Amino acid sequence: GRAWVRRPRVFLMDEPLSNLDARLRLEMRAELKRLHAEHRITTIYVTHDQEEAMALSDRIAVLHGGRIQQCDAPLRIYEDPANLFVAGFIGSPPVNVFDAMSLDRLPRMPSTVESQNVVAAMRPTDIGITTEGGDPQFRGEVTLCEPTGSDLWVLVRWRGQSVLARGRSDQRLGPGTEVYLDLPIERIYFFDRASGARVR
Repeated sequence: GRAWVRRPRVFLMDEPLSNLDARLRLEMRAELKRLHAEHRITTIYVTHDQEEAMALSDRIAVLHGGRIQQCDAPLRIYEDPANLFVAGFIGSPPVNVFDAMSLDRLPRMPSTVESQNVVAAMRPTDIGITTEGGDPQFRGEVTLCEPTGSDLWVLVRWRGQSVLARGRSDQRLGPGTEVYLDLPIERIYFFDRASGARVR
């Protein structure tokens, strides 16, 4: 508040909301965004909370190991991550990462996944789940369900790996339920296994 009275040209904020409880953090986040829209003072805001960064920023720089991994608009970073670290850091829940070779049955699979050096990643929000009528190649078994009200997060054991998917809140699923995964090819990201760089 004292800094705002001085009307500086730039604000430097280092995790200003980290010591607040969850509800107050949301209120203050909205207030900071309103003040920024009103006064248009350049603000450099440091946070480890990726949701906070997405909500407040016009532009995000994702840092790892002291290096900028990607710098772009929030939605651009979310939808087009430059590497595996960015894909895993931005988005909640984080991306599923699995062996790209396990997707060999998908139609129109890029030839790049023929290499053992490529991993695939997919956001849980992009994975559909059904109990009938699915492709037997993508049949799995529910190991855990986490209802959150509007969403139902379902952990599925498929081909020896765990995949988190978003079900419908009205679906009646439980451990041991047989389900089918829907994996739209256009929503899958591919990354180099060694470097983590995006394979396009």
